[in-house]
Amino acid sequence: MAHDQVTGLFQHFSLRPFKAIDIDDLVVLFDHAMSTERAIGPVPKAAWERFLALPMTLNGRGFRVAHVDGKLAGYAESFPKHRGDRIVRHCKIVVDPSYRRRRIGASLLSNLTAIEPTETNPEFQALIPADWPSGLAFAAAFGFEHTESEIGMRCTQAAQLDGEAPQSISITRAAAPVNHAADVALIHNSAYATDVSLRPYTAHEMANTMEDDQVWIALKGSHIVGYCRVEIERDLVWIEDVAVAPSEQNRGIGRMLLKRALGDSGVGTSKPAGLNVSSNNPAAISVYTRLGFVRRREQRRLTAPRSALRQFLVAS
Repeated sequence: MAHDQVTGLFQHFSLRPFKAIDIDDLVVLFDHAMSTERAIGPVPKAAWERFLALPMTLNGRGFRVAHVDGKLAGYAESFPKHRGDRIVRHCKIVVDPSYRRRRIGASLLSNLTAIEPTETNPEFQALIPADWPSGLAFAAAFGFEHTESEIGMRCTQAAQLDGEAPQSISITRAAAPVNHAADVALIHNSAYATDVSLRPYTAHEMANTMEDDQVWIALKGSHIVGYCRVEIERDLVWIEDVAVAPSEQNRGIGRMLLKRALGDSGVGTSKPAGLNVSSNNPAAISVYTRLGFVRRREQRRLTAPRSALRQFLVAS
C-alpha cells in the first residue's frame, strides 16, 4: 500500500501501513481514547509487543495507521482466519476522540476491505465491548450485525463440587505440554468446529502457542480426550480454553479438568482466574457459574461480508 493522502471533512490526513516504530504512538492513542471511553484501553507497550509477536497477526501486515499533521490519529488492525475456502478477517478501528467525524475511521475500514483479492468476499468480524457505545454505533453504521457475545468471567474462589472424573477417565497435568500439541490441536479444531470465532490450529502452531502454558489432560487409556490450557501470570490464572473430544462430551470431563486446573493453580482473591466464553454456549456458562465464575464483561462479535461493507461505504 502506498502512503495515501486523503481529504477529510475538515483537514487532510494520511494513511499508511503500520510500522514497529508506531508502537509508542499507539500507546498514547489508546491512553487518550481511554480518557473518554474506558472500554478502549489502556494497552501498554509490552502488551503491543506480545500481540504483534503472535503468529496470527502476521507481524502487523494488515494493520494501518492514520496521521494528521504528523500525529497518529487513527489505527486499524486486521488479520485473516482461514476456514477451508472461507476467509474471515478480524478487524478493530480506534480513532483519537479529537479527530472523530472526519472520515478517518471510514477511510481505514475502506482500506482494509481492499486487502483480499477482488474475486473473494471475506467476512469481516469485529469484537467490540458492550460498554463502548461509539464503537458499536460506528460498526452499525457500516452494516455490521451482532452474531454473538464473548462473555468475560472471573473466579476468586473455586466452588467445591462433588464428583470425580468419569470411570475410565484420568486427569493429570502434562509434564511436557508441547509433546501433546497434535492431539490438543485435533481436539480444539473438532470441539470448536461450529464456533464463529474458531481459529483452526496445526500441530506446529499449537506447539508454539502452548510453549508457556500449563496443560491438564484427560486420558482414556492412553488417548487424550480433553484438555485445559492455562496461562499463569503473576496475579491472574488465565484459562485459555477447555475442550473435550466430541465423542466424549456431556460426561463432565470438561468440568473436572477445569476443577483440577483451578485447584492446582492456587486461585484466590489475590490471584483470580479468568476466561472468555461464547454467549452461544449456555452449557459452558452454566458449568463455569457452578464452579464459582461470575460475569464481568461482554464484548459483542459483529460480522459483515465485504460486499455489504463496500455498499455502506459508498453510500456514506
